[in-house]
Amino acid sequence: MIKRQKGQSLVLYMLLLVGLIALMGLAIDGGMLVYLILHARGAVSNACVYAANASFQSENAQAAFYQSLAANNIPVEGYQPTSGSGPSLVRGITSEATSIRTAIRYEAPTYFLNVIGIRNMTVSAHARCSTTGTRITPIAVKYSSWEKSYNQGIAVDILGQGAQSDIESGNNYRGAVYPFMWCVNSAGDMTPNENCPYQQTFPPLTSSPPSAQSIKNAIETCWSGFVCNRVLAPVGTRLPSVAGTSDSQLVKSAKDAGLVVGVKFIAMIYNGTVIKPDPGYGNWENVAVTGYALFEVTNVTTNTITAKAITPIVTDIEDLFYLNKTLFYPNEIPWNATTGW
Repeated sequence: MIKRQKGQSLVLYMLLLVGLIALMGLAIDGGMLVYLILHARGAVSNACVYAANASFQSENAQAAFYQSLAANNIPVEGYQPTSGSGPSLVRGITSEATSIRTAIRYEAPTYFLNVIGIRNMTVSAHARCSTTGTRITPIAVKYSSWEKSYNQGIAVDILGQGAQSDIESGNNYRGAVYPFMWCVNSAGDMTPNENCPYQQTFPPLTSSPPSAQSIKNAIETCWSGFVCNRVLAPVGTRLPSVAGTSDSQLVKSAKDAGLVVGVKFIAMIYNGTVIKPDPGYGNWENVAVTGYALFEVTNVTTNTITAKAITPIVTDIEDLFYLNKTLFYPNEIPWNATTGW
């Protein structure tokens, strides 16, 4: 009887030992997994930006991606060969129109968890980056709102409901303009003209006047700066205001492109007056650019984006660079942004 009890105790001790090892495994291997995932996230983020900058400078983005990950001791099988594409990318690097997607996925061996049959842990991380400079938006904020925000340190409505102009023939202005379309005298005379007799267009627009659909497509790719930052309107330029969309449509387009709370962006400043052309010149209501300033989004609702002015107004395009240098280079962007990136 005593021998039998000793045998039972031995089995119990062995089970307890396995249980303790399993708990130690969860603690040690689990902690190791957290570390590896954090390391992978940092590594893929750095490699993504490194590759995007290579692409921005017409260099080999894939080679830059591999080089950066190797320098951060990510195993080769974690990023080669490429597996998946688009939002479903699992491993490697893929290019899109104005962004790249990067991902890491590999199996790391366990130590203590091996005892209970768990031999590997999956380490994965991903990042998406713009391949152009970003964040000059199609938003034009009236001077009185910038002044109130900057001097008092408060947020103001800059897009959608609440972003109306101070002086306007109607009540249509919602805070957005077309930076890639300038109101000028003629194709051969770039003098700004508030009657907008000729619309000088820039890529991606290819004709003047542009079609309604081409304008819609262009403004959607403008929110994050991929179009807008290539066409910097000098002070004095007259830009048509965005029309034919609701507050909620404008806000949703901007939000989907990544203009969310905490994001910094560059907006144009205008004097608060929206001009309607004289009869016979068409309906291109427009504003005059008086400068640029850096803002930070503080709140997003269905119909309004609110932001705080965080820099003085600059009037020289070259000074834009000094508002925030990082905004002019490729950087990480939301993985699931649906427009603009």
